Amino acid sequence: MRNTLSQRWPGIYIPPIPEKKLVGNNDEDFVEERRSLLERFMKECGKYEYVTHSKEFKLFAREKGDIEKMLSALGRLTPMQILEKYRLNFNIDEDQEGSPLSHYKENIIDFQQFLRKAIPVMEIQKR
Repeated sequence: MRNTLSQRWPGIYIPPIPEKKLVGNNDEDFVEERRSLLERFMKECGKYEYVTHSKEFKLFAREKGDIEKMLSALGRLTPMQILEKYRLNFNIDEDQEGSPLSHYKENIIDFQQFLRKAIPVMEIQKR
């Protein structure tokens, strides 16, 4: 579940999951410690609505059967789908005057204009 959340929510904090152990993984102390750490992971996930309300978490928490297969069937999201998901979950208003996003848009437009002028010059230099 954590891997799927990380892939489908790039750049967003997803709590870490305890590591597995190849040798001695059936030891009672290890099993209890890992169970405790996994419980902590789930509690940590519960602090973030974007995690608990996500399609990925709901599949993991409510579905029966091969969860890994169901999570992988979700597939990759396009950048636009990710952006839309962020807009909905984090109340992002890109058109608000004076918002950091409008400032970033202005910087991107300025940089694009610079590149339009610089690329032909760089092509000449390259030749």
